[in-house]
Amino acid sequence: MMSECATNPGETQHHRYLDMIEEAVFAEEIGFYGWGISEHHFFNDLCVTSAPEVLFTAVARCTNRIRLRYMSRLISVIHPIEQTAASDLLSNGRVESTTACGNTLLQLDAFGVSLDETKGKSEEALELIIRAE
Repeated sequence: MMSECATNPGETQHHRYLDMIEEAVFAEEIGFYGWGISEHHFFNDLCVTSAPEVLFTAVARCTNRIRLRYMSRLISVIHPIEQTAASDLLSNGRVESTTACGNTLLQLDAFGVSLDETKGKSEEALELIIRAE
């Protein structure tokens, strides 16, 4: 199950985080194998997932079995290895990760990464992830 993480009009981000925790708990209760979200930055009126590992930690405390999946980590603009590892530790090894180069100029510009740099930076980050395992 993937949560879109969209914040509805008039809803606070705080409320949306609590809703997403409830979604993950419900997904586990009805037998889903995994629950995931994508990382987004600077879409404050639309999404609330700039730090998925924080949300995963909260979900891990409320669940026992469901896999926690990063549907995309923006590895071309940040190096999330330590955060992902910490989430995996706190969830007893239930974190899974998929990476992304970044798909909007808004996010890339905010981190000072050009579109031309994303492939090289992503490959570098993947090498670090592989070595960390």
